[in-house]
Amino acid sequence: MLDFNKFVEGHLTGIKVYQTEKRAVLFLQEPAGKNWVLTATDVSEFMILQMRMQNIIDRISFWDSSSNDFDYRSKLFSLIYGRFVEEKDGLNLPLINQAIEIIRRGDAVLVELEPVYGALVLILARDVSLAEEQEPMGPQAASTTIILAR
Repeated sequence: MLDFNKFVEGHLTGIKVYQTEKRAVLFLQEPAGKNWVLTATDVSEFMILQMRMQNIIDRISFWDSSSNDFDYRSKLFSLIYGRFVEEKDGLNLPLINQAIEIIRRGDAVLVELEPVYGALVLILARDVSLAEEQEPMGPQAASTTIILAR
């Protein structure tokens, strides 16, 4: 399992979304300044809300086949239907159940970047990887960049 604890109070510094490749790349920075790249491949759903000049991370949550769907059912609802719900009961909808089954089979994972301030990001993808950025080529904390590429 990926360790996202190092990003509490860190920053989301940029996002690149490759539409034809169905890939999303998030540039993250630890509070100590170390840069990381989170790459989501074969993305089926992607949502970002309230991107700001500065985006401070509260937590990054990750759900996979070993996770209890009760914990992420409302997140899937927000991602698929574009609106938020507080209750987790009553979300027995076909598209939600289909996405849960895909996650249970291990064919997808769900990631949420929850902000203290700024961007909320939800991603449903086949795979997510996290790597230290060796040569900072992505956006840095001084700026926020969103790039949509075909």
